[in-house]
Parts: sequence; C-alpha cells; structure tokens
Amino acid sequence: MYRVWNEYKKNHENIKGAENGWAAAVEYYVKKEAGQPITQVQISKKYDISSSTLGKRYKDLKIS
Repeated sequence: MYRVWNEYKKNHENIKGAENGWAAAVEYYVKKEAGQPITQVQISKKYDISSSTLGKRYKDLKIS
C-alpha cells in the first residue's frame, strides 16, 4: 500500500482532501489490483466516507 501512496505523492504536489478518503482509496486500489472481492460500499463504511468520495480518490489514483 505504501508504494501506491508514495508513487502518487511523488507525482502530485498539492494533494487535497481528508486523509481517511485517501487511505480508503489506496486500500480499495490495492485490493482491486490483487483481485480481491471488495466493494466501494464496504471500504466507504470502514473509513466513514461516502462512496462518491472513494470513487473520486480511486479514479485519481488509477489515472496517475
């Protein structure tokens, strides 16, 4: 997980948004890449964020 976040941070100077939103996105990204069955709703509940926030952050990570 650290590799994904560190790579993103290296390429982006001004990262906006709450830490829990980014943590959720990193966890979701890593689990999806590993082929684990996980939903945005499950991760969103774990981090107490909206599914739309998770979707936005996940999209940002994937594009990078």
